[in-house]
Amino acid sequence: MLEILEWAQLLNVKKLVAAQNVSSLLLILYVMSYRISGKGCLLTAFILCEFFANSQFSHHLDDSMYYLADMTFYAALYVYAFYNKLNVNTMLGCVIMILFDFGMALDAKIYPDDSTLIYEYYTPINLSIHLYLISTLFRWSHIRRSMENIFRAFAVFFRVNDSFSFFWYYVKKATL
Repeated sequence: MLEILEWAQLLNVKKLVAAQNVSSLLLILYVMSYRISGKGCLLTAFILCEFFANSQFSHHLDDSMYYLADMTFYAALYVYAFYNKLNVNTMLGCVIMILFDFGMALDAKIYPDDSTLIYEYYTPINLSIHLYLISTLFRWSHIRRSMENIFRAFAVFFRVNDSFSFFWYYVKKATL
């Protein structure tokens, strides 16, 4: 019986370490997106949520109130994004996060003692929403154009290079 309890405690420690690793990864991604895009509103909301989650105040709240408090940070971010005319996709990501936190609050209120499916997969769902929010900060057309220019430069180099053309001609001829 003692081994089963130790095993269960080890699983809880592994989940806690995994959640801390996800938070560290998201913080690094938010800082990188801030350095690239120059928009710090999402980084600020994420840091405030992390401070709130690790504060002593949040430990005294029940789960439903915790998720509602977490929801207020993203509601404030949505208001900021709306009044500063940020990207529509960023506002959509804020709405998705608000709805997810509201759903988690309802889940914690309706099923306080049960472990539901949404509760079990909280970390992957939350991670995917955060990754979507981070991706809304980048201008993907500029990244795509840069990739096209790099590919075009390689194509020009290999087309002009005589040894590559000679090799390509004879390999192609030998394989046909």
